[in-house]
Amino acid sequence: MSEDVNERWRTMWAEVDRRHVEAKDSQGATAELYGRYAELNDAERKQVNKVPFKALEKGSESERYDALAIINRFNVVEGLEPLRRLAIRLQLDDSPGAPFELVKVQRCVGRLKDSTGDYEP
Repeated sequence: MSEDVNERWRTMWAEVDRRHVEAKDSQGATAELYGRYAELNDAERKQVNKVPFKALEKGSESERYDALAIINRFNVVEGLEPLRRLAIRLQLDDSPGAPFELVKVQRCVGRLKDSTGDYEP
């Protein structure tokens, strides 16, 4: 069942993104994804969370943006490790947008750490 939920989420995400890109409303895609994620029950969220975590690892900048937004908005503390790995990659990335994305990722990591009491010395 979990693979089915993940596949449906990936398909829905791609469709939402496509529609909003065509409408030149990329912020609308994020807002719609918030609504779709909010409708999931806890068991579905646990499974679906694998999709944005994978986007942090291998997704486009746009996919990473949406994944980061969902993790941040819904306080998905399980996203700490994928976010930390992304931060390391961004520190080594020489693309023009990497420093700006890194700031967002670090801000989200800090917020999630604060919510869990996961402080590093």
